[in-house]
Amino acid sequence: MSTVPQVEAIETIARSEAIQSSVTSPTLDNTPIRELWNVAYENLREEESALIEEYEGKLQGSVIAGLGEALKLKSNTRERMWAILQSKMNEVNEVNENTTKFNIGSTEIKMRDVAQQIFNVVGAANGYISQAVSANPSASIAWAGVSFLLPLFMNISTESAVQAKGLEYISSLISQSQIREELYIKCYESRKDAQQKFQQSHREYKASLERLYRQILKFQTKSCCYYSNSSAFRCGLDAVKWNDWDQLVNDVRQQDAQFAAFEQIWRDLQHLEERLAVETLQRETINSIAALKTEMSISHEVTESSRTRQEGHELLSWFCDIDPSSIYNTARENHEAGTNEWLITSEEFQSWERSDGSLLWLHGKVT
Repeated sequence: MSTVPQVEAIETIARSEAIQSSVTSPTLDNTPIRELWNVAYENLREEESALIEEYEGKLQGSVIAGLGEALKLKSNTRERMWAILQSKMNEVNEVNENTTKFNIGSTEIKMRDVAQQIFNVVGAANGYISQAVSANPSASIAWAGVSFLLPLFMNISTESAVQAKGLEYISSLISQSQIREELYIKCYESRKDAQQKFQQSHREYKASLERLYRQILKFQTKSCCYYSNSSAFRCGLDAVKWNDWDQLVNDVRQQDAQFAAFEQIWRDLQHLEERLAVETLQRETINSIAALKTEMSISHEVTESSRTRQEGHELLSWFCDIDPSSIYNTARENHEAGTNEWLITSEEFQSWERSDGSLLWLHGKVT
């Protein structure tokens, strides 16, 4: 596939997807890619204000009383989610290290009975916390929802395997987001004026990624609000199966597939940018070499001109390196009027003087 049609295709997809995005273009132009989790969460708040209010209430209610009060004082969403994430993962890790079992209501579940996918999710969440200094702080918004769901999914219902697999898929998408962000920062945000070309494509890449983030957060908020109900109520609904679970996971998969298609064309655009950069470097190199050749040519001409002048001076010196004025003055004193005038006035001399071969080198002055 040629590069030009692919670039046209990415612009077409971008325009069609832009209709679905609630984020305006100027907003995303100056938005760092690591802020997209926060942007997605606030956009979801605008779409589902009641859902977000219920979700945040359940998150704060799930932590210890002292932390819950402290969370109310934090106005920054990322700070609140980071505190909740640490608290929830401390609970999960404490159970894992000390008891090797979970107690949910009156049911005791051994760790070996929990699906392997849950351990993968726990490892991914702990990995994010361990590198919090270098990781994206906004991603704590996504990981907080995962940490909230972890204890709720460690049950013995018939849907446990499906739930664990779905949660593992969601956590893998969150982990992938960090890789995408680091690559984007390295390629574009860390370089000045790196986003000047194909601005529309950069804008729509962020918009497409934000829509994926928003769908992930929507999955988390709805799941958390449902599964955080009492054990008896939750098990009662499990018996008839919660159809929204599969639908929410499928919605995320669909948005992920759309972004994957966009990202494939985005890679083609990156290849085009790399090719253009190489061509630009090649032109600059050729121009530099041409300028160097010009300077060398000018320098050579100056050297040759200087050498020619020097040779001319040496030739003149070779012809006569004695000042004839003193000899002339001495001879002039002994000169008598009319001396040798017969030669100049003679008809033979004048005829010779007018001829083509009349070359005569005179050493001195002719009076």
